[in-house]
Amino acid sequence: MRIGATVAKQFLPVLGKPLLWHTIKVFENCPGIDNIILVLPPDMVKIGRELFQTKGEFKKLWEVVAGGETRQQSVSNGLRAIPEKYKIVVVHDGVRPLVNEDTIKEAIELAKEKGAAIAAIPANDTLKQVSADGCIVRTIERSLMWQAQTPQAFRVELLRRAFTEAQKDNFYGTDEASLVERLEAPVYIIKGASTNIKVTTPADLRLVEILLRDRYGDST
Repeated sequence: MRIGATVAKQFLPVLGKPLLWHTIKVFENCPGIDNIILVLPPDMVKIGRELFQTKGEFKKLWEVVAGGETRQQSVSNGLRAIPEKYKIVVVHDGVRPLVNEDTIKEAIELAKEKGAAIAAIPANDTLKQVSADGCIVRTIERSLMWQAQTPQAFRVELLRRAFTEAQKDNFYGTDEASLVERLEAPVYIIKGASTNIKVTTPADLRLVEILLRDRYGDST
């Protein structure tokens, strides 16, 4: 069951703060991050600014911008807001608050060296390719399969080119790496963590709260 709350999941309360607050906090505390651009649904931009920008808690939160109808359009809007002086961009899901600073820093360093790097974890379960009517076609070699996460880090000029080409071809990918892959540019993997959960279901939210409580210790 996916979360069906009337409140957008980014703003669901976790330990007395919106879920998104905990995600921003990690990037605020990460030395490798200079500025944060927060992309929100257009109707949430005002409340996002009130909650996260006007209180002065997050010194690195440079701008809150309106997203689009799809993830790809939203990231594109955020990408356009990046000042020209920056050479590396890190894209992260706002509902993955358990990301750690080491993963962010590792993605940045590899992107500086190679151009593109994403966090991912090895597939642990047996993978089956299935036909449209639900019949197994084949078993996929698991050792070569990884589950993509965020953060995903790129040289800014590379990601901008990938978005331009995708728009020109009316291509929509499920993540930023898929757009870069279309350019036949290499995208490298850093090992993420099974705890880097994307909150989608009520069970995810409960688990995140438990793990955040462990992370903060007595400070909450």
